Amino acid sequence: MASQLKNLAPRHFIVKQGNQKPYEVVTPDVITAKTSAADLCAASNALHARRRGAAATYYAAPRIHDALLWRRAKREHESLNKNLTDAEKKLESEQATLRSRLSQIDAQRQVWHSQAAQYHARGDKRGGRQQPTWLVLLKASLWAVVALIPGLLLGLPVAITVALPVVAGIAAFLFYRHRRLHPSYRQFKSQENVRFAVSTERPRVELPPAQKLLAAPREDRQ
Repeated sequence: MASQLKNLAPRHFIVKQGNQKPYEVVTPDVITAKTSAADLCAASNALHARRRGAAATYYAAPRIHDALLWRRAKREHESLNKNLTDAEKKLESEQATLRSRLSQIDAQRQVWHSQAAQYHARGDKRGGRQQPTWLVLLKASLWAVVALIPGLLLGLPVAITVALPVVAGIAAFLFYRHRRLHPSYRQFKSQENVRFAVSTERPRVELPPAQKLLAAPREDRQ
C-alpha cells in the first residue's frame, strides 16, 4: 500500500472506506486556461466593481455634506454665543447707567423737595409778599406820561411825540417787571413781613457807679 502510494501517477489517488477494498481513482483532465489570472481579475472588476473615484464619491459625499453642515452650524453657534455675550454685557452696562441716572434724578428730586419745603415753611413763617402787577403798570404809565410832556411842549413831530412815551413806557415796564420778579437782597428784606418773637437788640445793663477810695489820714502820710 505504501509503495503503491509512492508510485501513484499524476491525477491518481486511493479511496478506501471502512473495511472495504481500496480503489485507485483517476481524476478527469483539467483544461488549463491560457488567460492569466491578472487579466481575469481586471475583467471581473471592470464588469462588476465600481471605479475608485466613483466609489469614493458615492460613499464620501454624504459624509462631506454632513461635515459641511456641522461646520456651518458650529460657526453659527459660536457667532451666536459671541453676540449673546456682547448683548448681555451691553445690557448690563445700560442697566448700570440707567440705575446711576435714576439715583441722580432721585437725589435731585429729594433736593428739590427739601428746598421747596424749606422755602414754603420760610414763606409761611415770614409771610413774604410780592409787589403787585398793577403797580408795575402804573409806574410804566407814569413814565409814558412824563415822556409825552416834552414832546407836547416843544412841538416835536407827531411820530417822535408818539414814539417817546411808547419807548419810555415799554422800558419802564420791563425794568419794574424785572425788579418785581428778581428783587435785590435789600428789596427782598423790605418786602418780607418779618415778625421776630424775641427782640434782637441786646439789653443794656447799667453798672453801679465805681466807689472812690478814701484818702489816707495825714498822720499816716507823715
